[in-house]
Amino acid sequence: MELNEFYNRTREEVAEFSVGRSESAAFLIWFLENFFRLETQDAIDSVCDQTNDKGIDGIYVDDEEEIVCLFQSKFSPNNNQNQGDNDIRNFIGARQWFENEESVNSLLSSTASKDLKSLVERSKISEKTQYRLVSVFVTNKSFNSHAKEYIDVTEDLETYDCNDLF
Repeated sequence: MELNEFYNRTREEVAEFSVGRSESAAFLIWFLENFFRLETQDAIDSVCDQTNDKGIDGIYVDDEEEIVCLFQSKFSPNNNQNQGDNDIRNFIGARQWFENEESVNSLLSSTASKDLKSLVERSKISEKTQYRLVSVFVTNKSFNSHAKEYIDVTEDLETYDCNDLF
């Protein structure tokens, strides 16, 4: 399969999840299903991508491994786009909301979106601040040199671009 064919197939599969949600939310659901191997409903329930989500598009808690995964997704409807480091740096800054119980409670009393707050509460994040916190950035774009340099020096960050997904 060629990369352009992958782009087209991915867009078709992502479109199945896009009714009533943004393309980036639909893309994250697709990713969670295909790469994290979550059931469809679990993937949908893990996504909170909307206005004022504080840079967090999704949260998944693995209680067995004691890991909290924070997700940010960037989806482009166009092929062969580049992803720089700015979005990744901003996403890493959002980790501060999850560093300890006090910061989680601050998030819950902030102007954050209702969906984000609900997901944080449902996942009982304030009780799991001792879990390892991993940021997962996923995009259907290709990381440019600035993004790759930042990724190389950032701990507890997993990244997936079109080259990893293809």
